[in-house]
Amino acid sequence: MPTLHESDVMGEKVYVTSGPPIDPPKQSTREPLNYAASDIPSQFRQRFFGAVKWLGGWPQVAFAFALAVVLALLCDALKPHSDTPPLMFVAAFILGIVLRVPLRKDF
Repeated sequence: MPTLHESDVMGEKVYVTSGPPIDPPKQSTREPLNYAASDIPSQFRQRFFGAVKWLGGWPQVAFAFALAVVLALLCDALKPHSDTPPLMFVAAFILGIVLRVPLRKDF
């Protein structure tokens, strides 16, 4: 059985010394998160519906999503196995948000 010499050992020796002392983290003045609070879902709901309203309402968001899906599928059909469809989805969604949908009166 062969013996190992110092030149045959892989790696190098690492020595760990104690560094400068680390100060403990400062106490935060913010209130800790409480995920079980009953107002968290209502806050999310308010922000979500506020974002939808800011984007133009449900018809605008639905139009943007449908346009994004159609163009991403078209892009995938024209050039399969590429990285382009997710980018096309994002670009088409942004385009769908920017282009305003003519609203029908009976909708």
